[in-house]
Amino acid sequence: MDYLKILKRAAEITWKHKSTWLFGFLAALFQGGGRFNYNVGSQEVDYTKFSRDSERFMEALFSPVIILVLIVFGLILLVLSIFIGFLARAALIGMVNDVEQEGTTSINQGFRCGWSQWLSLFGINLAIWIPFAAYVILLLILLASPVAASFIFKQTVLGIVLLILAILLFLVAVVPVAIALSLVEFLSDRFRVVKRTRVFESISEGYRAIRSNLGQVVVFWLIMILVGMALGFVLLPVTLLLLAPAFVLIFVNTLLAVLLGIPGVLVLIFLGGLIQVFTSAAWTEFFLELTREKADLVQQDPSS
Repeated sequence: MDYLKILKRAAEITWKHKSTWLFGFLAALFQGGGRFNYNVGSQEVDYTKFSRDSERFMEALFSPVIILVLIVFGLILLVLSIFIGFLARAALIGMVNDVEQEGTTSINQGFRCGWSQWLSLFGINLAIWIPFAAYVILLLILLASPVAASFIFKQTVLGIVLLILAILLFLVAVVPVAIALSLVEFLSDRFRVVKRTRVFESISEGYRAIRSNLGQVVVFWLIMILVGMALGFVLLPVTLLLLAPAFVLIFVNTLLAVLLGIPGVLVLIFLGGLIQVFTSAAWTEFFLELTREKADLVQQDPSS
């Protein structure tokens, strides 16, 4: 498999087919997430008045009506994030496949594919990660129980040793499984969108594809990790340059800092969206090459 050719093709699609940028932006916006905390200081503050105002604010904030509004708003935002995030993911996969099949794609094609496939990709996500979450919870209970018992019975040294061992065992038992499931999800999504297999069939096909081509999948995953690190290294000075004025002004004028920071954040989300497009295109190109190689083998050996 020519990995360099796959990366070049993904970069070419990202640059030439700018209709994919919208869905990359949406994917970065609704899958990245972020939280910004602004702290303001002043040399002349009436702390007594501040305390009274804070108490009144907290009383108002935790009133039943405000809590209900926040819960409803949070649920709406969660549903919107799930819908748009998976719609964008499906659209990017479908648009790359359109480019390879038809030579072109469009925003309308992206929306059609995203709308028809987002629920299936969400189902694949749930089917993979809910059992994993149960596995992690069970593992935490099993590993934490002897540690907690040691500290309860005042066996501090034993408790520390068991805690270190528990952390190591947890990492060994969880990280490889999480990586494997992520790879299964990458390929399962593409089986669903490109090959139109059913949800559980897509997961099964994704698992079989990895098992049959483990070396190639691991090599490409490592390549994508290195590419991601390189892109992150390139974006680091850009991030500092865009957000430095806002961070400097945060201690002087919070409102001005926020206003200056918003364009920088939008630019970073846009750049993150381009990375999302490239990454999705690379994995889709890898998937197409993988399934193409399998089809060629089947043609050469009809008995298989």
